[in-house]
Amino acid sequence: MAQVDPNLEAMPNYRGQEFSIIRQGLQNGFQETDDQVVARLIAAWESDRDARVAAWNAQREAEDRAAEDLERERRFIQEQEELAAAEEAERLRVEAEKKKPKMSTIVPGTSVPDSLTLPPSQFALQKLATFDYVELWYFTPAGCADAAKYHSKSQADDTFGISKLDDHLTVRSIASVRASKNVVPDSDLSFSDFIHARNGFLNYAKKANWPSDNLNALAKFFWYIENHPRLKLPLGEKTVLTYAARVRLDWHREIKATNKPYDISLINHQLMSTISDEIRILNEERTKNLVRSFLAPSLPLLTFVPPFSYPIRAWVSSRETCATTAPSTPCTTASYLQSCQLPSLLPALGNCVTNRNCLSHPI
Repeated sequence: MAQVDPNLEAMPNYRGQEFSIIRQGLQNGFQETDDQVVARLIAAWESDRDARVAAWNAQREAEDRAAEDLERERRFIQEQEELAAAEEAERLRVEAEKKKPKMSTIVPGTSVPDSLTLPPSQFALQKLATFDYVELWYFTPAGCADAAKYHSKSQADDTFGISKLDDHLTVRSIASVRASKNVVPDSDLSFSDFIHARNGFLNYAKKANWPSDNLNALAKFFWYIENHPRLKLPLGEKTVLTYAARVRLDWHREIKATNKPYDISLINHQLMSTISDEIRILNEERTKNLVRSFLAPSLPLLTFVPPFSYPIRAWVSSRETCATTAPSTPCTTASYLQSCQLPSLLPALGNCVTNRNCLSHPI
């Protein structure tokens, strides 16, 4: 039931007929006249009314204060939302401004350089931007020339490809997601190409805003690789380049997978030795296979090769002084091969295996 403002109430007519019984009772009880009883009733009503007016006013004030508090809270929330929206709009504006192509102002009086440097491909630069592994070949002169030949063009490229970035699929220009078919693994680079690519790689990684600690660690890593004492040993360059390729690939995986990747500048000599042994064994196997290919082009026919008929001219066709068949004396082919200028095969040949008596010996 709705409350009524007591300020609006009218005082009852206590002299009226409806209050006659009440007045008669009060007169008998208090021994008062009719006027005194009416005055008593009026005083009681005014006292009760004043109390109800005070309560009413207090309630209205409390409700007004609550309403004001709600309004202030609503305005505060609205202001915060407007501020957040303004900040987000500003952030988006700044981001959009950053993405806009920038044109630098020329320096008056400067001339065209004597040589023009070709940049790496968009694929390599995109890999750097996302801190992913990319082969150093892209930063060699051959890699940059490949990018200029196959990937650079003035018209807009409307071909797109799908790439994965932080567990999300994104659509990018095909030039930024397609690797070159001519790429050379780091372990197969020449050492001079490795050194040349290192400079370009570090330069573009810095432009991609890589953390300074990571750039410094990579610079030390490349320095230690280029000055490693193992380079003076046989197969040293292959060993060092293979170590660099494998470690750098693993380091990039660690960067993407963990919050605390290891310091790549610290050379692991045990791993270097393991790789050295692996390459030495592979080289020995390759040498043996090469010798076998010279001595027995078709291994299943070895048992059917008669004495004196194994063709030598196919090996050294340019040497007219060589005979067309091997000598008949068992295991005396070393001097024969040396006369044909094939000394590089001698260590692997052992006691020689050119006639039927020697063909059964393993190489």
